[in-house]
Amino acid sequence: MERAKEVGVPTLFGERIPTLSDVIDGDLIDVRNSSEARFALSPDKRRWVRKRELVTGYEALVSEALGFLLARELSVPVPQGAITGEGTGRSWLSLFVPGCTHWDASRIHLVSNLHDVGRMFALDAIIFNPDRHSQNILLQVDPHTTDDLRLWCIDVGDSLLGYPHDLFAAGTEPPTPRNIARGLPLAEASSEASAAAEAATLLSKGLVRQMVDEVCRLVGGVKEEALLLEALWRRLQNAPAITHDYLKRLEAFV
Repeated sequence: MERAKEVGVPTLFGERIPTLSDVIDGDLIDVRNSSEARFALSPDKRRWVRKRELVTGYEALVSEALGFLLARELSVPVPQGAITGEGTGRSWLSLFVPGCTHWDASRIHLVSNLHDVGRMFALDAIIFNPDRHSQNILLQVDPHTTDDLRLWCIDVGDSLLGYPHDLFAAGTEPPTPRNIARGLPLAEASSEASAAAEAATLLSKGLVRQMVDEVCRLVGGVKEEALLLEALWRRLQNAPAITHDYLKRLEAFV
């Protein structure tokens, strides 16, 4: 079978999101969301989770794509992402992670990268993502040991990255948490959350502009690209305070 075309592999100019062609739809996924996510298969036989713009709106695609790029910069464990299709036929693809269950606090002692919960919190605070329920956190069995679990973060489609006016209006306020998974290690995560927030302040504006430009080019429909850049840049520069305040709000939930 022909290998999927990938355009947008990392370059000097900031193109970091692959675009795939000839992706074939599979079954719908029975998960707790309204995005009608379904499995999909690329010609190179990689399995993906697909979310269509026609269902979610382009705003969710912007949130997923830009959230993916920021997660990679802040070392948040997220699956590979990609874009497929054109126009309103566009979709966001998240690489399927095999051998997974959803977050379960009773298995917390088995998670080998538990510190990454803090990085996840920092990302959610910065991009104003209030939705981190148990099905948005995956626990993957380590195929080498079968005893350890690796934590993955997925689904930031509800963040305000796709709504530049709302993100700008939020200023440096953290999101009000909702649908937060129970039993997340808030106290243990605070140090890594602070480290990720500090790392966010070190991102260059040129890099952030490249990421915003790339996402807006791939997704389309964003009429306020400059406003999105300004709002995101302000939140990145104030990431330590935003993350600190978000952790305080989370205390009532986790």
